[in-house]
Amino acid sequence: MRALSHLTELEESLKDWERYQRYSLEELQKDRDKRNMVLHAMLISIQAAIDISSHLISKNQLKWQTTHRETFELLGRAGMISEELAGELSDLAGLRNVLVHSCSYSPEMGEPLGFDIYSYRSERCDEILPSS
Repeated sequence: MRALSHLTELEESLKDWERYQRYSLEELQKDRDKRNMVLHAMLISIQAAIDISSHLISKNQLKWQTTHRETFELLGRAGMISEELAGELSDLAGLRNVLVHSCSYSPEMGEPLGFDIYSYRSERCDEILPSS
């Protein structure tokens, strides 16, 4: 049951992430509420993908991961997802850590953390959803 809730969460948060792509980087830099909304959708999507992957690792009795990044690498090595997808999702796991531990932003810092990928990476998380 828990895996189903992760799948639902991933699907819904990816829809949010895609919907928020209508905001320009300039809008996000100026509007804290929009920026936080986008960062939250990204974080929830990535975390749901991690949770689903952890479930698959446990269910298939793979070597247990020690980091969020390794979660996707293990699935790639096991042939459950492509090596390319494993690498990209591992990068997103790294972004998740940045978002969780330092998601503050000020215009003086330049581009907000993670926004260099927010407009095109949501479909990569989508690839771990079961085919309809």
